Amino acid sequence: MPVARRRPLSLTTTSVIPYEEAKSVYEREPCKRTFEEDLLTHLRYGFVFSTPQFFIIGRPVNSKAGAPAIVDPDIRFDEARCDCWHIYLMAGNFSKAWEIMPWKLPLISFERKNELRIYSLDEIKRLSRPAA
Repeated sequence: MPVARRRPLSLTTTSVIPYEEAKSVYEREPCKRTFEEDLLTHLRYGFVFSTPQFFIIGRPVNSKAGAPAIVDPDIRFDEARCDCWHIYLMAGNFSKAWEIMPWKLPLISFERKNELRIYSLDEIKRLSRPAA
C-alpha cells in the first residue's frame, strides 16, 4: 500500500517561492554575474527584501545617469542626487512590494528585454494593482 506523502506548506499562491523564482532567472538567461554575487552587491549597496509575497533587489540611482550606469549594480550614486529606484530583480506579487521602498523617490526603473524603462512610481503602482 502506498504511503501518503505530506506536501510542504506553501506560503504563496503559487508553488514557487518568490526568492526561488527570482533565482531561477539566472538558470534560464545568460547573466554577467551569479545570483549570489548580485544579491551580495545589493546587500552592500542597495536593498534586498524577501517575503512570502515578493522578492526584490535594487538600489537608488540618478535617472539622468544613462542606462549603462543605472543597470550596473557596482556603480553607486550620491543619495542626494538619486531620483529613481532601479529594480534589478523582482518576483512575486508586485502590488505588495511598492510600500517597502526605503524612502520616497518619484521614479522607478527596470529592464525588460534588456531595455531600460523609467516610469513614475505612481504610474507603476496604479498599473500593478490587482484587478478588482
